Amino acid sequence: MHNSTVDATTDGRGAVAGLNLADIRRLRAGGERIPTLDEALESMRGRCGVYLDAKDIDGQTVINSLTRHSMLGRAVVYGNIDLLKELARRGY
Repeated sequence: MHNSTVDATTDGRGAVAGLNLADIRRLRAGGERIPTLDEALESMRGRCGVYLDAKDIDGQTVINSLTRHSMLGRAVVYGNIDLLKELARRGY
């Protein structure tokens, strides 16, 4: 989710941080269900690069997800300075 709330992009209301995965999976954006990061990366595997605007996620999870879907060399990650430092420490 890009925004801090689901109000503008889905048929739901509320802060993303206040929702669990089951809550988010019930939402629709443009008539489609919201994919997980892994589902989104799998759908792109080998077809394109990805710009990942990472907000509340740790660096190892980002690296693991990108690696699992063969997207490690096909991704640009944007995030806060702590995340970017963590990614750099881990060699990304």
